[in-house]
Amino acid sequence: MILKIVYNSDLHKSFYKELCQFLDANSIKYESYDSKFLKDRKKGYKVKGAFSARLDPFVGIYKNDSPIKGFYSEVKECTVTNIIEYLK
Repeated sequence: MILKIVYNSDLHKSFYKELCQFLDANSIKYESYDSKFLKDRKKGYKVKGAFSARLDPFVGIYKNDSPIKGFYSEVKECTVTNIIEYLK
């Protein structure tokens, strides 16, 4: 299982830091894409496109390169608390 995090470091810095601290402490693999930078923005669009998401931040959970679960900002479910509860 791998988490792919799409965020904007100007707007979602505390969200990203808090989530990464939890993931590192629990040895969970993750990739992150900062939509502030063009190279990461393109990769982030692929992640969000797999789940049909539009807004940042967005977290997608993959297993064997297949999308399993997405946490959407559109419906305000992309919070650190919701993600931690799902992972436990």
